[in-house]
Amino acid sequence: GIDFTAFQPRRARADVRAALGVSDAAPVVLMTGVIRAVKRHEIALRAFAQVLARYPQAMLLLAGDGPMRRDMEALVQQLGLGQQVRFLGHREDVPDLMAAADYALLTSRSEGVPQAVTQGLGLALPTVATAVGGVPELVQHERTGLLATPEDENAVAEQLLRLLADPAWARELGRAGQQHVLQEFSLTAMLDKTEALYARLLAQRKSR
Repeated sequence: GIDFTAFQPRRARADVRAALGVSDAAPVVLMTGVIRAVKRHEIALRAFAQVLARYPQAMLLLAGDGPMRRDMEALVQQLGLGQQVRFLGHREDVPDLMAAADYALLTSRSEGVPQAVTQGLGLALPTVATAVGGVPELVQHERTGLLATPEDENAVAEQLLRLLADPAWARELGRAGQQHVLQEFSLTAMLDKTEALYARLLAQRKSR
């Protein structure tokens, strides 16, 4: 569970964007996580290339570092994405970055219940994520976010473009995602559910 009393932005959205050199008007997609094979940053970059064809001012921020960073930097150049993709490296201000972004993205081929998605939804960030592992417990398609087929850059691009085409709907999804996560995946909710489970087990044991 995430302690959302502590996991909150400390800087204003405009200040964070200014520090990153990002225009107030630019649609910003944020992907948070170690740059390693399982996260499939390749899919994210190829999908984002399709987004740029429709929204040339859009930006993709990659927060995190890892063994495949150089490979991904090379792919950015190969795809001609230029300055529209930023590698931010390891960050200690993820809540600030999430507050400065408009959309969150996860393209993993395998996950449990990803912290990055839980955190983003908890801050009402409209999210596109691949339907792997426990992700659908967080992102309920077209209710709390949008799901895409894993290993499919076209599917990821399609779902991102749906959000960019309808920012008001995207914000609705973000708010619904926030409500869902606070009710089910916050630290308080998880503690309450764990206590309730122990209480049920103890009651069953006493009744035998």
